[in-house]
Amino acid sequence: MKINMISETMGKNGPIDANGVHSAFMDVLSSLKKHADMQVDVNGEGDEYDIIHSHTIGPIYIKKSKGKKYKTLVSAHVIPESMVGSIILSKYWLPFFTLWMKRAYNRASMVLAVSPTVKKRLEELNIKAKVVFMPNSINRDNFRYSTDKSYRSHYELSNEDFIVLCIGQIQTRKGVSDFIECAHKLPEVKFIWAGNRPFGKATSGFSETEKKIESAPKNCKFIGKVDRDDMPRVLNMSDVFFFPSFQENHPVAVIEAASAKLPIILRDIEEYKDIFFDCYLKGKNNDEFVEIIKKLKTDKVLYSEYMEKADIIGAEYDVKTVTEKLVNAYKEVYQNYKK
Repeated sequence: MKINMISETMGKNGPIDANGVHSAFMDVLSSLKKHADMQVDVNGEGDEYDIIHSHTIGPIYIKKSKGKKYKTLVSAHVIPESMVGSIILSKYWLPFFTLWMKRAYNRASMVLAVSPTVKKRLEELNIKAKVVFMPNSINRDNFRYSTDKSYRSHYELSNEDFIVLCIGQIQTRKGVSDFIECAHKLPEVKFIWAGNRPFGKATSGFSETEKKIESAPKNCKFIGKVDRDDMPRVLNMSDVFFFPSFQENHPVAVIEAASAKLPIILRDIEEYKDIFFDCYLKGKNNDEFVEIIKKLKTDKVLYSEYMEKADIIGAEYDVKTVTEKLVNAYKEVYQNYKK
């Protein structure tokens, strides 16, 4: 079967890799290329493909899917709520984005919702295409547990430091302010944020967040974008993964951290219950986050328990397992239009 994999993150000037959509795309692309029954091109030209599968809903997808709804699948990584707290002035343009999103998803025969929450939301929006749950996945050969902490020296950190890591774009929705506030309350702990602002000054809360970063305590570092090849070492140099985001769908960064067996701390939001089970620690506010971090730092039994629970998350979303589900979805679409 010949597949045309589409992604706007694969630009002419190189990949836009500072986001989870690109990470998910690259891992499943690599896995599909190893599959015996699949021949895969990226943003290919021509009409010889059996299946078109897009991970984005931008102009490349619109062009490639024109007149080919019957053989097109699209991964739904975003819903309208994903935009709030990400880009400025969302209350003004969100209705237009929602309309665009609905039309884009309806250009496909099948929509692959990355979480049950996304599936439910798309059904509420009356998406006419068939919507199925198809989670993001990670390559566990790349993201795995290691006791090697040598990469700490790259950031002037010592072996004695207790390191709390977050990976994500620097925007209001991700909970940057709460991350910094927790660092203020725990001066004995090192807080590291890896990520940048791909939307620049159009990022929600840009000026306010910039001021907070500039006044962050010494134990809180923002290390910028980390190359994908270096991310496993950044994860393995850390002790805990703390992700205080207010809204997510199926965050790849959490799965990568879990695969490296970092205990996971998340905000107590509905989206996580169906996808991360009881395998993470959760808090509703900064006081609760601080107490959880303190316990993980001092309680070795609790720390070991949530290392193993994190590994359950990583195993659940192994790209090898998800790839087989994806291939079955391709075959279903192919067989339906070949009838």
